[in-house]
Amino acid sequence: MFISLGPACEPALKLRNLGLRTISLPFDWMFVDCNRLFEYINDLINTNFKNFTNDLTYNWRDKVISKHYNYAEFFHYDLIKNTTLNRPEDSNKNLLEMMNNRGKRFMDIISNEKNEVIFVCEFPYRRVIKDGKLINKKLYEDMLNFDTNNNIKCKFKVFVYLKMSNIESELYTLSIPTEFETLKHFIFDTYSSKTNFELMLKKNNLL
Repeated sequence: MFISLGPACEPALKLRNLGLRTISLPFDWMFVDCNRLFEYINDLINTNFKNFTNDLTYNWRDKVISKHYNYAEFFHYDLIKNTTLNRPEDSNKNLLEMMNNRGKRFMDIISNEKNEVIFVCEFPYRRVIKDGKLINKKLYEDMLNFDTNNNIKCKFKVFVYLKMSNIESELYTLSIPTEFETLKHFIFDTYSSKTNFELMLKKNNLL
């Protein structure tokens, strides 16, 4: 089973286009600060999504957020007014209930030891890596906490594709920060608009 972790819509879209997105889950259509993505996901897992949709308000971009996570936008869903943006298939649903059900579904999946999951997320290369070194050390700590999170019972891998411009992908080879090499369940690769996503998954033995 493939599951998008975001931090935006691209992983879910790519998985859907390949017929690999078989279930709706909480991070499919959100917009989260990539440097805080695993901080966010860990906290939700460790609290059983307690504050996922609590204390909702609008941020400066007029996007709905929880006051507990001001860096995570419900980008396509206004959970306060119960309206959608570019998600017509969800327009007649109770969006708050829908998102809470997705959180419960996510927890049910990762709590089942029989499940095998490939989590997929996209990091903009220049937002997280510079000269082969990690820009934000806390990001690694959060990834390590996910890697070793005892509340994740399923068998899993985390595929992180580092998005580059076409020029960057031609100029630079993948240089993984030394910290990332210690992550047991993580796989890294670079991606540009010229990359065939399906072939990239196959190259990394994920298909």
